[in-house]
Amino acid sequence: MKDKVKRILDVIEKQNEWRGRQTINLIASENQVSDIVKFALQSDFCNRYAEGHPGARYYNGTQYVDIIETFVEEEFKRHLSAKHVEVRSISGTMSNDVVFRSLLTQDDGVLVYKVGAGGHISHQGFGSVGKYTSKIKNIPLASDNYSVDIETTRKLIIKEKPRLVILGRSMILFPEPIKELSQVAEKTGTIIMFDASHVFGLVMAGLLNKPFAEGVHIVTASTHKTFWGTQRGIIATNDQELYKKLERACFPGAVSNHHLNTLAGLAIALCEFEDFGIDYATQVVKNAKKLAEELDAKSLKVLFKEHDYTETHQVVIDVSSIGPANELANKLEQNNIIVNANMLPTDKNVRVQNGIRIGVQEITRLGMKEADMTTIADFLSTVLLSKKNIKSDVVRFKEGFSELKFTYKNISSALQKISV
Repeated sequence: MKDKVKRILDVIEKQNEWRGRQTINLIASENQVSDIVKFALQSDFCNRYAEGHPGARYYNGTQYVDIIETFVEEEFKRHLSAKHVEVRSISGTMSNDVVFRSLLTQDDGVLVYKVGAGGHISHQGFGSVGKYTSKIKNIPLASDNYSVDIETTRKLIIKEKPRLVILGRSMILFPEPIKELSQVAEKTGTIIMFDASHVFGLVMAGLLNKPFAEGVHIVTASTHKTFWGTQRGIIATNDQELYKKLERACFPGAVSNHHLNTLAGLAIALCEFEDFGIDYATQVVKNAKKLAEELDAKSLKVLFKEHDYTETHQVVIDVSSIGPANELANKLEQNNIIVNANMLPTDKNVRVQNGIRIGVQEITRLGMKEADMTTIADFLSTVLLSKKNIKSDVVRFKEGFSELKFTYKNISSALQKISV
């Protein structure tokens, strides 16, 4: 057994060394938590249960998690301008499923983005939505196969009167057309849901959509992409009747205990975001734009140059003229650059991907700025276009960014700032 434990610990340390210290992580759905958040993850909360709501639990011994959970709820309400927030979901996909379980029957229609246009798998017929209804249609798109055809979509909403329209994407480069669709949705009694998972930090910072002001009924999100929290999910709404349904579908419908240590870590991440979030989110968008420009200057085909590439943390490259995207992503990994192959809006087959999706949110948290995007673009273009091996250069570059920024220097400094 000692040998088995040693092997497991060895694997953990290899992961910490490789992904934590030696690679440039450009996965658009990941981020790093700070040391003080990790401190919360190791607290006694990791051993405990709490079913129900603060003050109305099914277990005793929950007085301190009640404080944490109430704090998290109130902070999200404030940042999102929401009356009701459900924080007991433990992932973005679970949050989505709670909404679908609450609202949909087999007779209900749903409008979603196709996968190639960035639609998340949980929004698809083969994903979570498909468990509750088969009446799923794709949101009409413009000639670029990505932007929403607003007039055609409005007409489709009027004609079909769907129960739900799902906005928000996994490949999300620009603000979503919430305001443009909300008025017609009100006329047909259609609920608009915004899955803000990828851009949640940008939304929290006020840099992208302002969902409730623009007419959304429900916001779902994961809490660990452009928002730098632990891996959990939330659901927010201003509608009391919707909230009652969502609340019941979350507990006892989807969760029992909801991983209290990650809730405590999320509380700390909210405090960090209060103090550093706007500066961080602003730098994320600056870095994404700069990286896109530099990649384009190096003859890589970056999507949507005509729209200034991106307004989020993401940059998407069309690599169809270079090679299969999955093989190129593997080649980058061999050089300690981590990305993912992704469908492009024009791709027809989910198994044949011609794009590479890049996210800059994690490297921004490590302190990289616009000048560093030039180096990142050099690395990417060298591997993708010349197939050279630059692993040692990448490792050496990454050594200069070993300390997380936009956080407290230590627990003592955090205690001076944080009040729960």
